[in-house]
Amino acid sequence: MKNMRLIALCLLAVWMGACKKERNGDPAKPLVNGIEIGSGNEKKAYIGKDFHFEADVTAATRIAATGISITQKPGTPYTASWKLELEWPEFKGAKNTTVHKHFSIPTTAPAGVYNFAFFVRDENGSETLVTADLSITDPADLAVQPEINLVRGPAADQLFRTGEPIGLELQISGLQDDGSFLALLISETANHYPETVGQADLAKSIVLSDVSHARLPKNAVLPVSATLVTGAGTDNKRPAGNPLTGARAWQNGRYSLVLLYHNTTHGVHAYKSVPIRIAL
Repeated sequence: MKNMRLIALCLLAVWMGACKKERNGDPAKPLVNGIEIGSGNEKKAYIGKDFHFEADVTAATRIAATGISITQKPGTPYTASWKLELEWPEFKGAKNTTVHKHFSIPTTAPAGVYNFAFFVRDENGSETLVTADLSITDPADLAVQPEINLVRGPAADQLFRTGEPIGLELQISGLQDDGSFLALLISETANHYPETVGQADLAKSIVLSDVSHARLPKNAVLPVSATLVTGAGTDNKRPAGNPLTGARAWQNGRYSLVLLYHNTTHGVHAYKSVPIRIAL
């Protein structure tokens, strides 16, 4: 009888311990969605060039820390030892946020395939880690190296009032074969941030310039110029312009002048953005 009581007590202790473990459990982890590693999530980077990263993060409680690392793969030969680690303290304490960052790949980075990791650490002690392969290439090895060079255009935060022209003059260098270019005005209220031609939603954009080219020789330069009057009824979308109504209608407030180039033959992109203001 005494043994039976002892067995019952042991079973009760085990059951209570299991219940306690289940109640405590592992803390909930941050959620990561909409991740883009490089423009268009191509998982490509170029030495000495700008690199785009974006992810939508929902913390379990609050973000304690977030950042990325780019490290060399064990057993893979590289011309030099190199790694990059970045942490972004501006997101600390946020519950829901979009981590949207640009940074340069240093000229000291050797070409090759790397381990890319994005981490989000929660205040509850949990962590979410997203990993991928990242290809880092020397632009000198590319058939085309497109660069958007502004000759004339809006200054950062320049104000444009109704009836004032928004002018743009630029050159796109390092071209070859076929490609296309868009210059777009996008209100911050649209919550739309394209960084490639393929990402652009023209239902949310005012087209300032719409240009394409074909069969260009190596290292060609494409000149682009365009003007659109603030408050105009249609934009410059080929062939006849889009009516500026609905989501495309002019608004007071902040806009981005977004410059997007895509070489359709070689699959290479270029991107620039200038903030401006509109007062109707």
